[in-house]
This record gives sequence, structure tokens and C-alpha cells, in this order.
Amino acid sequence: MKNVINITIKELKDYFISPIAYVVIAVFVVVVGILFAKDLFLNNQANIRPFFEIVPSILIIVIPSLTMRSWAEEKREGTLEIISTLPVSKVELILSKFISCLLFVVFLILLTFPIPLTLNLLGSPDNGVIVAGYIGLILISASYVTIGQFISINTQNQIVAFILSAIIIAVLYLFGEPQFLQVVPISLRSIFEALGLGAHFRSVARGVIDSRDILYYLSIIIILFYFINKSFERIRRKGS
Repeated sequence: MKNVINITIKELKDYFISPIAYVVIAVFVVVVGILFAKDLFLNNQANIRPFFEIVPSILIIVIPSLTMRSWAEEKREGTLEIISTLPVSKVELILSKFISCLLFVVFLILLTFPIPLTLNLLGSPDNGVIVAGYIGLILISASYVTIGQFISINTQNQIVAFILSAIIIAVLYLFGEPQFLQVVPISLRSIFEALGLGAHFRSVARGVIDSRDILYYLSIIIILFYFINKSFERIRRKGS
């Protein structure tokens, strides 16, 4: 556990000393703020629903921009083989990279907290739904992070990792969207909806924290952890 904490702190420091991190923070906060202000002032809608509809889509771009360097940079610079010889287990290293990236994303999400505070000042929103929505954002973000890191460990180019991660996440998100389901044969709709990242998020964001939705996100995380571990073993065998 000590190794996980130390590596996580080191990875977090790397995020905050990178100029990309501050660009990501600025763009995320500005875009979310503008979209919220648009619904609040132009459309005269003081509710949290538009916020929870748009943030997962923005994170499809934001999170791959963070995960693209998680492993790809290590591979490109040849430091991954060196890291694999340190007295740190594979699981500790994989877990640390996951936790550090997720913590950074959680920090981003918490920067939007003035939005529900504003809604509470203007009216009486259902704070239970707001809390559930934020839990849903953390769960879907964790899934995005593992997808991005799986792609990152299987490529040496950060740009390729970013593009592939964003595309795969977007496709999985669209699987459960009503617009997509309309063009899918009726017999397959329930399957695609069950696979959709967005469909499970909307369920949680409505204030219903269903064990099936939590199990769905945990399954993605665990399965991709397994494949990241296998990829790491393959790279280490090549370097030995």
C-alpha cells in the first residue's frame, strides 16, 4: 500500500507540473461554465439535467488527453522496462497510475461544484439527484480512464493513444443512446443499451443508484485492469 501511495503522489505531481494539465483544466471549466450559463440565462432553465448531459461527452475528449501519456510516454522513452525492474509489483504500478489519473479527473469534476451551489441559491433542486449525478460522473470517468490507459500501454505514440481512446470511448458511449438505438434492430437494442456507457450513467444521474449500473462500471474497470496487466507482462518479457 505504501508503494501505491508513493507512486500515486509522484504521478499526481507529474500531472500538475505538465502544461497540458492546466490547459485541460482551463478548457474544461470554461466550456462547462459557458454551457451552464447558456441554459441558465438564455434558456431560463435552472436545473442540473443539462449539466449531467454534457459533462460525460466533454470527458470523452478530456480524459484521453490525460491518459495518452500514462504508458505511451514510458514506452517511447524506454523507461517502462526500467520501472519493471524496481521493487514494485505490476498491480501496484497499474493501480497507482489509475488512481492518480482518476484523482485528477475528480479534481476537475469538483471544480464544477459552484454549479449546484448556484442552483441551490436560485431554487430548491433535488440534492439527492445531484449527489447521485456526481457519483455517476466518477464511475463513468473511472471507466474512461481504464480504457484510455489500456490503449496507452499498447501504443508508443501519444497522439495515436489519444485518438484511439476518444474514438473507442465515444463508440461505447453512443451504444446506449436513443438516436443510435433507433437504427439498431429491435432484437439487438437491449444488448446495445446494456453495453452503452451513457445509458448506465443516465440511470445513475436520475437519482437511482442501481447495483447493475455499478457492477457494469466495475466490470469494465476489472476486465481492463486484467488486459493492462497482460500487456505489461508482454512488454516486460520483450525487455528481458
